[in-house]
Amino acid sequence: MRHRFEIPGFTVLLRLAKDARTTVNERCYRSIVSELNDETKALVNDLLVSPPGIEISGWQRLKREVRKPTNKEIRSYLQHLKWLRDIVERLPSVQAIPVTKRSTARCSMAPG
Repeated sequence: MRHRFEIPGFTVLLRLAKDARTTVNERCYRSIVSELNDETKALVNDLLVSPPGIEISGWQRLKREVRKPTNKEIRSYLQHLKWLRDIVERLPSVQAIPVTKRSTARCSMAPG
């Protein structure tokens, strides 16, 4: 107790922080989803499904890491980047999302 103000307990503060984070995240997600048309929603959904005969999903392909830089691997990675660019061009602008969230690739802390 200082200056006649009492701070709530840690668990109360933690719950308030989690609730605030959830509210901000929901706002970010709704802002993004409201910009998606049916074609783009189908594109995102297709990333989560593994087509028959293919071992990895589009989501796993999206997260592909760079391997040892051989000629074959560099060509393969350049094709991967082209595929990513094609996807990005079909996505809506995220200007409504705060820069801090866009640059950290997380939508959890900054107010939006």
